[in-house]
Amino acid sequence: MQIIWIEGHTVRGVGRIWAARSKKGLLIISLSGGMKALLHRLPRDAKIVRDAERFRKFFHAIDMGSGFTFKGALDLRGTEFQKRVWRAIATIPRGQTRSYAWLAKKAGRPRAARAAASACGANPLPLLIPCHRVIAGSGTLGGFSGGPTLKRKLLMLEGVLVK
Repeated sequence: MQIIWIEGHTVRGVGRIWAARSKKGLLIISLSGGMKALLHRLPRDAKIVRDAERFRKFFHAIDMGSGFTFKGALDLRGTEFQKRVWRAIATIPRGQTRSYAWLAKKAGRPRAARAAASACGANPLPLLIPCHRVIAGSGTLGGFSGGPTLKRKLLMLEGVLVK
């Protein structure tokens, strides 16, 4: 059994978010669905402990704005392709967007835009891995775990105008 710490916090401009961390590092950020959605994404054998102090620095960084930098440890769990996609997303500069096709190419599978979009949707750490910066090739929003309204709001906070 592994211990997973969780906590919720209200972030200006984003709303209530929940986060989970393991002994290795930050594991999940949930932007919608509340604590119930977060718990659904955790390992079944996990012992859940609420502990605000373990998240103090993380939530403080988020409160500083959408351009925050988090320097803590991460516990990324996914396939190798997903991890390559997530690393590519992390290179997108604040205030810029990239397409799913760009993401697929950057992850080493140029013909796998749909797979890259799925990996983007599976991103366990939105805000830290800024998948809101990935949009459809047509310039439309595409999907986002926090919903299209929040995606548009996050992009607007970065000065990006989208269709």
